[in-house]
Amino acid sequence: MSINVTWDNDNRTAIRLDFNGQWNWEEYDDAIDSAYFMIAEVGHKVDIITNLSGDAILPGDESLRHFQRALRQIPSNVGLTVTSGGNSFSRKVFSSFQRTLLAGSLGEARAILANRPQLYPDTYLAAS
Repeated sequence: MSINVTWDNDNRTAIRLDFNGQWNWEEYDDAIDSAYFMIAEVGHKVDIITNLSGDAILPGDESLRHFQRALRQIPSNVGLTVTSGGNSFSRKVFSSFQRTLLAGSLGEARAILANRPQLYPDTYLAAS
């Protein structure tokens, strides 16, 4: 699969979707479903990192339908979404259809999320 879903840290406060090479919308939907299932299993806010590698190729048509599906099903405990890497076109597409910030690299995405409670206090709720 060209989209890998994994926890980005041991605390399970961020999940990462790594997009590599050619992928299709079915793989995207499956990755979103997996990520949302994992996020729903924890009782605290979880941020999402959409990590687009340099060779990630955005499939043609139908992006709107799949991004809308992802937004309709988003768990209530999702915090921020940060898109890192990728080419300027794919970053613009992802940022247009998701509540997302842009980062130049995975390291920058992690730095944004590390500062999330100070930068975006409305999105941060401590676990009950």
